[in-house]
Amino acid sequence: MYETPRGTATPSPLVRHSRLAFNSHLVLIQSLQETYEQKRSEHLAELQKKEEEMRQMFVVRVKEKETELKDAEKEVSKSKQNASSFH
Repeated sequence: MYETPRGTATPSPLVRHSRLAFNSHLVLIQSLQETYEQKRSEHLAELQKKEEEMRQMFVVRVKEKETELKDAEKEVSKSKQNASSFH
């Protein structure tokens, strides 16, 4: 401890500096943690958005393919009917 003119004990300048440095590091670590958590949340939200977009595109493609297959089945059916009517 450091004696002041009044006789009260206060921490030495080195101890005060160490405490300030330690507190600054704690604030920095907390700030970095908050920033990390925010960026992580944003990233996860973006991934979920992309996943939902991909699901929707998949559903659209499946419906398009179903329509193509139904149209192809109709064509085959017509071809069979036309072929059987010729015989």
